[in-house]
Formats: sequence, structure tokens, C-alpha cells
Amino acid sequence: GEYQYRFIDARQVEGGNVQIISLMAGLKLAENDFIRLDAFLKPGIRLMDAPPSSLLPEHVFESTTAMTIDPGVIVTFKASEKLTFHTGLNLHTAIQLSPESILEQFPSSFILAGANYAISDRVSLFTSNMFGPASGAAGDSEKFFWQMRAGIRFSFGDTKGGSLLSNF
Repeated sequence: GEYQYRFIDARQVEGGNVQIISLMAGLKLAENDFIRLDAFLKPGIRLMDAPPSSLLPEHVFESTTAMTIDPGVIVTFKASEKLTFHTGLNLHTAIQLSPESILEQFPSSFILAGANYAISDRVSLFTSNMFGPASGAAGDSEKFFWQMRAGIRFSFGDTKGGSLLSNF
């Protein structure tokens, strides 16, 4: 994605791009006919570039690498056989690994919200939204994070209803 501004070594840079590569593991904690509770952990690597034009003369870097850790919980509500809603909490953490090691963002409590609509047993339309305050290395620096996603989800194998499960 593209960003308006981000931080490299706690210095603001503008107008670059970011790539995040992550794997998600989930665990069903409880389920009944209308509600399901899942826990998840999504570790990843974030690669971020800044265009040279956004850097101050004393900056010698143009990119950074960070580790991200996203643990959380999701509650899925079954509204009908084809429609589910979900909400939850993601405790996002980011640790910059280069050019210097910095605890860039300690657990920020992001609220999760969205919906899934099944077109068929294996295909669904979804929206996944995440928003909340973003705490920086020295505490709350009055930042706010939001992300909105929409798309089509495909399930493979014998997963009837799997296309209605949420993930972040």
C-alpha cells in the first residue's frame, strides 16, 4: 500500500510504499448455533520504502524492515445461512529491525468490524475494517489508524460455511 506519512528511525517520511508479508493462525475457542469465538495470531515482516525526495539531508536510509505481531480475538455472529457479522480486537505491535532496532508501536488496541455474504458454499463477498488509536515508541502520540478492505473470498476443500469465517 501507499502511505501519507510513516516513520523510519522515529523520523517522519512522506509518500512511500509499504508491503507486509504475514501468516495467520487461528484457533476456534467456542461455538454455538449463532455465535463463534476465535483467537488468532498473525506474525509478519513489514518492508517500507521512502522516496529520496521525502528524506532530510541528514537521513542516510531509504527503507526499513520491521517485524509485526498481531494477536487478537474475533466474534462472528450468524445473521442467516448466507450472512455473518464479526467484531473483535487486534493488539498490533511493530518492532523496527533496521536501520536500527526500535519498539516502534507497542500493542495498539484496534477494533475489528465487518461482514461476509455467501454467494455460494465456497465463495463470499467480505468487508474487514480495523480502526483505533495507534501508540508509538514513547507512548500515545495522538495517532489514529484505520483500514478498510473489501473483496471476494474463496474456500478450498470440504469447507462448507468456511467462506463465512472472518480473518484479519
